[in-house]
Amino acid sequence: MPKISIIITTHNDEKYLKTCLDAILAQTFADFEAIIIDDASEDKTPEIIKSYAKKDSRIKPYFLEENGGISASRNFGLSKASAEYIMFCDGDDYYAPTMCEKMFSAIHTQNTDIGICEIKVFYEAHHEMKFSDDCYYKLKFSGRHLIDGNIIHNIDTSVDNKIFRKSLVEKHQLRFPVGLRYEDSFFVTAYMFASNSAFFVYEPLYYYFRHEGSFMSQTWSKQTEEDSSIDNIRIFVELHALLAREKLLQTKKHYDFFWTYFCDYIYAAHNWCKSAKMRETIRDEISDFVGANEEEIATKTSSSTRKYLAEFTSPRFYSTSWKVVSKLKHITKTLAQKLSHRFCKISTSQNWSLIKLRGLTVSTNYLRSHTEILRKTKFGKPHET
Repeated sequence: MPKISIIITTHNDEKYLKTCLDAILAQTFADFEAIIIDDASEDKTPEIIKSYAKKDSRIKPYFLEENGGISASRNFGLSKASAEYIMFCDGDDYYAPTMCEKMFSAIHTQNTDIGICEIKVFYEAHHEMKFSDDCYYKLKFSGRHLIDGNIIHNIDTSVDNKIFRKSLVEKHQLRFPVGLRYEDSFFVTAYMFASNSAFFVYEPLYYYFRHEGSFMSQTWSKQTEEDSSIDNIRIFVELHALLAREKLLQTKKHYDFFWTYFCDYIYAAHNWCKSAKMRETIRDEISDFVGANEEEIATKTSSSTRKYLAEFTSPRFYSTSWKVVSKLKHITKTLAQKLSHRFCKISTSQNWSLIKLRGLTVSTNYLRSHTEILRKTKFGKPHET
C-alpha cells in the first residue's frame, strides 16, 4: 500500500498536464499513487494520461463520461484513495521536486493532523491579483502549532498545498460540496475543525498557474458573467450542517469562531457580488440562515460575537455609504496586519478578532493595539510556538 494518494483532477489541460505529471513522477519521495481523474476532457488530455499510465504503474487513470466539476472529480478520487495520507493537485499546476517528501515529514514524522506549505503563483493572466495572492498564500506560521481560531483565520483554504490524514477524512465523511464554488474553503475549514495540530513548511512547494481559463481565475474575476458570490453563504450553511452532524461544535469558543468566521464570508459575498439582484438574494439567504439558528446564536455565543454578527447583518451594512466605509476600514487594517505578521512576533494567545478580505488577514482591534505591539516587539520571522 502506498503512503500517499495524490488526487489529480483535470479538464482540458493538454497545455499544462505533461508538466504536472513530469513533476509528480520526479518526486524525491517515490512511495505514492497518483489517482488522475479526467473530467470529460474534449482535447488531448485523455491521450496524455494514457501515455503516462503506460510508463509508470503508480499512475491510476480514471475517465469520467460526463463533466461533473472539480468537486465531483475530487470526491471520486477520495473514493479510490488507498493510502494513509491524501494530497491534491490540479492538472494545470505542478509540485516542486521535494513536495511529497517534505509534506510527508510534516504530517507523519511530526505526528500532526495536517501539513501546509506555501504556494508560488505564476501569471499568464490576472497580474493585477499578485498583491492579494502574495498576502493570501504567504505562510504566517512555521513549524508545529496546535490548531485554534487564530490558525484557521490565517491560512489559505486551498487543498493543493496541504496533506491530510485519510482516517480523519473518512471519520467525518468529508467530501467536497458538488455544485458550489469555494469547495476548498468548505473542505479545509471542516477538516481543521476536526484536527488538533498542524505543521507549517515555510517554503513554496506548490506551483500554481493563474491563466485565463483556470478555475480560480474565473471564480475571482469580475470580468466574467458568472456570479458565484452567493456560494460564500451556501458553503457555510453546508458547513454548519456537517459540523453539527459530526459534533464538531462543542464549546462556546467553537460557536464564537464559526459565527465570527461566517462574517468573513458575508463580506466576501458582497465584495464579489456583480448585480443588485444577486445582492438581494445574498441578503435573503443570510437572513434565513441566521434566523434558523437564532437560538444557537443567542445561547451559545458570546455577547461580542453576537454584536459582531449583528453588525454584518444590519441594514446599514447593505447601504452604499456603509459598504464604502467598511471596505476602506478593511483595506487599512489588512495592510497593517500584513506588516505585523511579516515583521513582528505576535503571540497567538492575544485576543485577535480576525477577518479575511479575500484571504487577506485583518484584525478588527488593530487600530487600538497595533502601534503598541509594533513598539514592544522585535522584527524577525513569523512567530513559532
